[in-house]
Parts: sequence; C-alpha cells; structure tokens
Amino acid sequence: MTLAVPAAAFVPSHITTFGAIHTVIGMAPVVIGLILYLTRGTIRLKTTWGGIYWVTALIGAITALFIFHHGGFGPGHAVSLVMIVDLIVWAAAVRIAKTRTIEIVTGSLSYFFLWFFVTTETLTRVPVAHPFAPAPDAAQLIPVRLVMLVLVAAGIWWQIRRERQSG
Repeated sequence: MTLAVPAAAFVPSHITTFGAIHTVIGMAPVVIGLILYLTRGTIRLKTTWGGIYWVTALIGAITALFIFHHGGFGPGHAVSLVMIVDLIVWAAAVRIAKTRTIEIVTGSLSYFFLWFFVTTETLTRVPVAHPFAPAPDAAQLIPVRLVMLVLVAAGIWWQIRRERQSG
C-alpha cells in the first residue's frame, strides 16, 4: 500500500505507509532536540523529554534499516547502525558514568546523525525539478556534512565547558 503525495510536497514520488510512519516518528526527535538545545542547551536523557527524544530516535534509526528507497544497503543504513550503537552507549553512560561528558558527546552525536538524515533526504529531493544532490552519496553533500560536523563539535565543546563551569 502506498500513500500518494502531491508533486509539490516534500517527497516528489510515492511513499509507502511504512515510510510515512518512519518519517513522522523520525522527525519527532529532530523537533524535540531542537527545542531542548534552544531552551536548555543540552539533551538530558534522564528527563521526560530526553527520554522521549531517545526512544523516538531509536525507533527512527531501527525503522530506517528497513527502507531501501535508493536501492540496497547504503550510507543511511550505515549511519542508522552507528546511531543505534551511539544511543545504546548514551543510555549505558547515563546509568554508569559519574561524568556528563560521555552523555553530552553521545547525545550530541545522535542529534548530528538525525541532521545527517534530514539534510540528505531534503537535499536529494529539493528543489523538486533539480535537487541539490542527485544521490545520498553525492559529492555535493560533503560540504554540508562538514559544516554539520563543525557545528556538532562546537556544540559539544560549549556544553562540556558550560557543564564544567557550573559544577
């Protein structure tokens, strides 16, 4: 069963019901993470919203493993696997570590991985007539990913610095 999407919408072709559900669930942690970073400067897993972020990010990463929009196993699948490991390490670190550094790094990396997906899926589809990049592994996406990597590194540095100053 497929859900037809108008040509002017985000997805210029058809999306399966599974793909639509994955997209809705996968966007939840993007929005929650943005709100948490803007209002609290960090994502704390032990909070209600941090927990919701973690669960929806995990579900999104797992469901992404079953989507083969661009053919077989691709960069998105590899990033999903890395993200799942990151989320598990994050949860373990919160339970056993006495420092927030690992929580800050793993939580921030999970948000970076989410933006990896968002930018890849958006820039390989928009603008509809001539997308910015023709494929998820296109060279045009390298500068975008490098900028995101610099931003996540700066964000991690800022959070760790802030944590050390307050505690």
